This record gives sequence, C-alpha cells and structure tokens, in this order.
Amino acid sequence: MSASQELILPTSLSQFSPKPTFNTVERATTISTIKHHIKESNNVIIEGPKNIGKTTTLSQIANTHIKDSIVLFVDDRQKLSITDNDICKDLYIQVRSFYDGDVNLGELVKQKVSLKKLKEEFSSLLYYLKINNKTATFILDGVIDLDIKDDFIAKLFLILPFDKQVNFLISTKSNKTTRYIPNKFERYSINILNIDEIREMIPECKQSQAEELICAYGGMPDKIATVSRLVKTGESIEDILQNNCSGANELYDYEYKLEVTDKAVEDILGVIAFSQGKVTKNKLSSIFKTPISEINSLIERISFILVNDDLVEFASQGHYNFISDKLKTKKIRYLDLHIDDYNNNKGNDTSSLPEIIRYYNEKGDSQGVISQLNEEHIQDIYKESSSIAELTRTIQVGLDAAVKLKDRAAINKFNLLKCALTNINKSEAVVSELECYLTEGDHSKALNLIESNGSYEEKLQLYCIYSIYQKKNKTDVRQDVLDKINFIFEKVEKSKLSVERASDIAADLLPVFPEKALKIINSLDQLDAAGQNKSDAAFYKMSLLTLTRHGESLGDDLSKLSSTDDKRTEMFKSVEIFNPDSPADKIIKHVDEMDESGDKIFILRAWIQKNYDKGAQLNS
Repeated sequence: MSASQELILPTSLSQFSPKPTFNTVERATTISTIKHHIKESNNVIIEGPKNIGKTTTLSQIANTHIKDSIVLFVDDRQKLSITDNDICKDLYIQVRSFYDGDVNLGELVKQKVSLKKLKEEFSSLLYYLKINNKTATFILDGVIDLDIKDDFIAKLFLILPFDKQVNFLISTKSNKTTRYIPNKFERYSINILNIDEIREMIPECKQSQAEELICAYGGMPDKIATVSRLVKTGESIEDILQNNCSGANELYDYEYKLEVTDKAVEDILGVIAFSQGKVTKNKLSSIFKTPISEINSLIERISFILVNDDLVEFASQGHYNFISDKLKTKKIRYLDLHIDDYNNNKGNDTSSLPEIIRYYNEKGDSQGVISQLNEEHIQDIYKESSSIAELTRTIQVGLDAAVKLKDRAAINKFNLLKCALTNINKSEAVVSELECYLTEGDHSKALNLIESNGSYEEKLQLYCIYSIYQKKNKTDVRQDVLDKINFIFEKVEKSKLSVERASDIAADLLPVFPEKALKIINSLDQLDAAGQNKSDAAFYKMSLLTLTRHGESLGDDLSKLSSTDDKRTEMFKSVEIFNPDSPADKIIKHVDEMDESGDKIFILRAWIQKNYDKGAQLNS
C-alpha cells in the first residue's frame, strides 16, 4: 500500500460526507449520551424535528470517528436528484476501502453496483471485522426519509449489516420511516441548545442574554447560529432581540438585508437556490463568465454561504427555502442561466441530462423537456446512472410534459416506456429459477434470488412461493423467512394496490398466510367507477388465481378463517375442497349447494382449468 493510499479514509471518498463543523458548537453532552446508547445497544435512532441539530450532531460524531465510519449524509437538496445507484456505489466504495487497503479506486468507480453486489460487500466487511476484532460505525443522516422509486430504501435496510460489531446511527424526522428498521434500536431525541452551548456559540453572550435568546428562539440551533453570524458582523444581541425577529425567516431577512447589497451577490444566491444539482465555484465562474478570484471575493461577503473545497451551498435548508421564496419572481432567469451554461458546455458529456430536464420542467417548458428525451438521450441517462429508478423518474417527467402539450405520440411513447420499466423485474423466469433452486434443495441460492429481485410486492410473493414449497414438503418455514414476510407485508401500501395487483399478491399469500391475504383484499373496500365493490372483485380474482396456482397446497388453514360475508365464506369452502385429488362428484355436490349461477360457473371453470391436463372428466 502506498503512502498516499494510507491517507485515504472511507468517508473522504463519499459524495455524501458530513459537512464541516468548525463553525458550530460542540454538543458534548448530547454526543456523550448518544455514545452511551451505542455502547449499550449498537443501534441508535436520532429523532427530532427539522433544524433541531441532528445533522450537526451526527457530523461531529462522524468527524471524531472518521477512521472507522461509513457515512451517508443526504440533505434536502440532494433528495431532488439522488438515485439508488448513487447510494449503492457510494456505500460500495466506502465499504471496500474500509477493509481492503490495496483496492484500486479507479476500478471501483467504474463498477456498476446492484443491491446484490452491495450485500456481498457487507458480508466481506463483517468477516473482516470479526477476524480483526474491529468495529465499524454506519452514520446515515437523511437517508431513511428518502423517497426513491421502487421501495429502494426499504430494500437497502433489509440488507444492511446489522451485527454486534457494527454500530448504526440513523437520523429521522418522522416516526413513520422507522418501519424500515427490522432491528430493535434505542431512540434518542435531540434537545434544544442549552445556555452553555449558546454562550459557546456566541462568546460575547452573557448568561442573561442566553436566557433571552432561549426565550425568543426556543434554543433552536439554526436560529442561534444566525444570531451568532450577525454578532460576528457587528450587530449587538440587544439590537437583534429588539428587532422583533422572532422567526427564522425574519432572522434570515435581517441577515440578508445586511449582506446582500448588490446584484452580483444576489445573482449568486439565486443560481444556488434554484440549482437542481451541486454548485461549485467553477460552475459559478462558468455561468457568470467571471474569474474564480472574483467569485471568491463575492462569496466571502456572504456569511450564510458554506464553501467545502469547491462546493458552494447555503448554511442550512432554511436558507435555501428563504432565498428561493425571496427571489421567486426571478426564478425563470436563474433557471435559464443554468440551461444556457449546459448548452454552451455540454460537448459529449451526458452526465447532466437528468438535471437539465429538471430545469426545463421547473421552468414549465414542456417542449424543452420532450426535446431532451429523445431515444439517444434516454439510453444515455441509463448508461450514465445505471439506475432504473432514475430513468423511470425522468420518463415520468416526460410523460407529464407530453400530457400538458396533448402530444399524443409522445404520450404513447412515454407510457410504453413507463410500463416496460415498471414490469422490468416481473419476469416469470425469476419464479422458474426460484422453483429450480427449491427442487434442487439449494435454499441459499433461492433466498439470495428473492433478496435480489423486485419491489416489496414481488419480494413478498417470492417468499410466499418459498413458504408454499416448505408447506408442501411438510417442513416448517424458517423463522427468519417468517420475520421477513411479516416485515415486508407491513411495508406494502395495500390501499394503493389495484384490484389486479391485490388479487395477484393475495393469491400467493392465501395458502400459507390466509389472514394476510384477506387483509390485503379488505383494504380495497371502496367502489370503483362502475359501482362495483373493489374488494369483492379482488376476492373473486384471488380465489380463481389461488385455485389455479396452488390448489394442491391448500389445507386446514382456511377453515380457521371466519367471515361475516356469506359469499366469501362460501368461496373459502370452495377453495378448501379444491385440490387435484378432489373427485368430480364432490365438486358437483358442492356446486349444487351454491345459490348464484355465476358462482357455480366460476368454481366449475376453475376446477376444469386446474385438472384439464390430468384428464379429469366432468359429467353434467
């Protein structure tokens, strides 16, 4: 390993490394408490509302444990453009460099990283930690709150290396997102700043003034940080308090009026505020056709701008929101500056295509969006990102633009592409491959295949097929598989499923988890446009699919279910007797007892379809 390689730390390779904390107060008591929780339980969820200081606190912990940390710090701006591939590759590079000091970083960057490949790296990391008696700490800020298409975040949390030699610090602003976490975590809520912390942040502040600041601003770190910056520019605490700046926006406005005194500075703020990606000093120089030295001079006049290497950004998300609102009447001008810079410098570079499409979309230029989404560019977007989610997201933007323009040809094109992408993982070949592994008794490959494929719904169905196979062979389903099924089932947004999709999922659940099948069906209790009860329609579709797919796997489980709906109870009886060995006279006797002719036809048709290949005969 070369001397230069020895200096490389995993966090230094991340696109989502923590922000510098040299301008913040150290939350010593808070950090000490969090470290105690980590020591006790390995895993801690950091909770709290926006602007309470979660990111700053986690950044301070990361920067003091930088040698054994793997990090992902995702702010609200990055959430606009981050993809599943970005996260997979970033974690892959960090993990690999953590345990392999001789790794070729150039080769790592070229890798295409799937969740399956990332899971393998996590396994290698655990092996390295155990044989070397070491510990790693994953610090994930803003990650669990991401909304990436196809349930990517949920899939990621299913493969994270939760282990006694791995610590996890995960922040969240919402209790809802903790449903992704399968392990028991300690919870810790970040507190407001105390008097000592305020006085450390504002050295000129007296105790009585600190008490006034807590009273005026609730001890919120973002507000106190603004007061600190204002004091450094020469404002007195008394003047700030007497200026009736009770809210964060009023403080931001006070700061803005003091520092933004000419158009050049305002334009820099506007370009940053309406950017759809990262803004660097070089980019600002290119946009304004101004030397870097002059850009540096302008940036230095703005206290609420942070510069990290070449990257330029606001001190907080609150500043982004404030400046965006302050300059909203000039939004189109700043978007055009970004678009013009792209068109003037794009050359053969296709990496910014999704970003430029978002600029056209933000501008409301639907024709501009469609012009960028030609066949060649669509291919380039996927080649560059290696992300189905990113491509799907971009195609949706194109579809929305086509609908606004009433461009029938473009609507058809984007609809077809969207359908193809939505169903890209739903291949019968996957089910066939799973069944082959099960037949061969290779459960390890079967479970790895399930984990590497599909969305929550698809993964749930594959686990059900696995469980049905176990049941057929009179083998108890593994507890870890049951835990996965229970976990995934809770994540499926049942009320948003179509009748067809609900029926499809429930059909695979019914033989092994009938209560769950019924829960999915009952979640659709509402009328569709034609006045038909959706859950009734889904119930009958599920019954037919179950009889066709898994008739031989049904047993006494269904008899344990009760239903207040006579028609559904009757259908369950039909499903129970439906197996390959049921004689024709038993089926006919059961059908004769049914009241509705339509139900009779339904059952008879299903039985015939199931037994046709076996030469079964029906006498009418």
